[in-house]
Amino acid sequence: MEQVTETELDEGSEKQLACFHFQVQLQSSLDSMEDRKKNKSELKRQQKEKISELDKLGGSLEQHISEAFAKIQQYLEDKKAVLIRELQKQQEEDFKLMDINLATINKELKTLEEDVSKLQAVIHQEDSITFLKEMKRLPERCLGSEESESQQEGDDDVGEDDDKSEDDSDDENDDDDENDDDDENDDDNDDADNDDDENEGSDERSECKSEENGEDVVEFSNLILGMFRGPLQYAIWKEMKKILSPAPASLFFNPSTAHSQLIVSEDQKSIEPNDVYGLERLDVLGSEGFTFGKHYWEVAVGDISDWFIGVVTESATEEEMMDPLPEHGYWTLLLKNGDDYEAGGTLELCVKPRTIGVYLDYEGGQVSFYNADDMSHLLTYTDTFTETLFPYFALHCNNDVENNEPLSMHHLLI
Repeated sequence: MEQVTETELDEGSEKQLACFHFQVQLQSSLDSMEDRKKNKSELKRQQKEKISELDKLGGSLEQHISEAFAKIQQYLEDKKAVLIRELQKQQEEDFKLMDINLATINKELKTLEEDVSKLQAVIHQEDSITFLKEMKRLPERCLGSEESESQQEGDDDVGEDDDKSEDDSDDENDDDDENDDDDENDDDNDDADNDDDENEGSDERSECKSEENGEDVVEFSNLILGMFRGPLQYAIWKEMKKILSPAPASLFFNPSTAHSQLIVSEDQKSIEPNDVYGLERLDVLGSEGFTFGKHYWEVAVGDISDWFIGVVTESATEEEMMDPLPEHGYWTLLLKNGDDYEAGGTLELCVKPRTIGVYLDYEGGQVSFYNADDMSHLLTYTDTFTETLFPYFALHCNNDVENNEPLSMHHLLI
């Protein structure tokens, strides 16, 4: 019995040891799972937080887009209203001149119609005495210079004939007083009519002169075509520069910060390496540093095979420049060997940019690069900025690399 008991105890101990071993193993697995669960819970929290951040960011960016386009749309609507008002004002001015001229033409036309009617009546007068009398009554405007002379001669003839006629009438009709009175009344009426007609002719000479000097039709102002049928969209596009935010900066290179083997042009708009080789990088800073705000500038890289472009902190050292990373104060895009783009790692681009656009939002902690030829986005850095940032530029120059053209600032002439 005792031997059996010991055997059973041994077996029991082995089982206990085995259980303990499995318990330890399971506890280890449990602890590991608990840690993983905790980590997953933290990842879940972080992911939810990122989802919430994305949701807020999306709403913020949507509002930013809406505000940006609303500003453009409002500008266009305001400019449209201004142009329409200017057009209407110009129309009113031209209409006024045209209406005045039309009224003058109508008045002169009415006078001409009356004169034509008078001339027709005189021309068809069969009695020569009456014809000459009617001729005398005609306004001077109805006769040319030769006709005026004829009229003067006709007036003399009319006077002689009238005297002769009156003498004959007196000889033949001495007792006919009533007829004499009638003739005298007729002569008086003729004189009165002649005086009225002469006054009327005097008043209308200026109108006749106005008619002679005003034969041209009043045209509408050429301004109405030049301003309102020209390249309106191009004109408005050029004017929109004043509402751009940020407005494209006209940066320059700062010669005092340029590498000794880097040539800066006199206008400080371009740089190129000297003929000295064996150097790794020739760099220079922009003429302006930024501590706040949003800024955008463009750099023409053309077919240059090796370049550095970006922003750098004021305190960045030359040693840190050997490894230009954000943690060293460099936010850059670089090209090596003509087709290898890098930004903290390899960057694949479908199209080779010839102009690089750089956007800095200091408070927003953003540095973005664009292919300025079509404004397609290349890459974006996000960080927190606490010191002055300067535009940064550099060219590689060694025995295997030759840059055949300068790197230049691209100033937008909008």
